[in-house]
Amino acid sequence: MVGSLIKPRDGSWDDLTAIFAADLNSPLVISLLFLYCVCFLDVATTSMIIAKGGIELNPLMELFAGSPFLHLLLKWLVVFFIFIAASYCEQKIHISGLFIMGVMILWFLFVVIHNVFVYLTFLYPAF
Repeated sequence: MVGSLIKPRDGSWDDLTAIFAADLNSPLVISLLFLYCVCFLDVATTSMIIAKGGIELNPLMELFAGSPFLHLLLKWLVVFFIFIAASYCEQKIHISGLFIMGVMILWFLFVVIHNVFVYLTFLYPAF
């Protein structure tokens, strides 16, 4: 079935390698790529704000925000683990993994939009 994970031959989902056997055209993999792009925009806009004198509001990411490369690497690592969890959920309940990825995309889009408005206030204080 296009857009679904490939079930192992023995019929079980206990093998973690089955999580990675996704069709590259599946909505879950496409949402992963989109989430990686949105995370990149998050790190880029956060770095722009920090360069203008702003601060990172997330206390966990504050340690890594000074280095855009480490910041992006950590975000992408977290996104990868979210994808693993979403893939596992997708195996148990159809569309649940896509729902998880959709919520994460919306959350990071909210962060990017917030960052854009914060950056605009640095450029145009009356904004």
